[in-house]
Amino acid sequence: MSLVRDPVLPPKFKTSEFKKYNGTSCHEAHITIFYRRMMRYLIHSFHNSLIGSVAKWYNQLSRTKINSWKDLAQAFMKQYSHVTDMTPDRITLQNMEKQSCNTPNPYPSPE
Repeated sequence: MSLVRDPVLPPKFKTSEFKKYNGTSCHEAHITIFYRRMMRYLIHSFHNSLIGSVAKWYNQLSRTKINSWKDLAQAFMKQYSHVTDMTPDRITLQNMEKQSCNTPNPYPSPE
């Protein structure tokens, strides 16, 4: 059973063995243990999602500074935060569309 429909997993992928949660023990401890075990998969498979200059950036990261998924995620977000800053939101795009409809044609057609 999965919330994700038709997940694509690498060949021979196996999840760690976990003590099953039955709703009677500490839920915070369960989610923390699960996250810490799965975190190893995140940090070891993230490079498979990168290409080009981004993959080159990843390969140049200092192994002494990246010790966890959190370190890697923070380095990635810092490096590529400018991409988020450039992406226009829906309102900006709608305003751009409205402006383009109201601007006069700088090259009027000859009559």
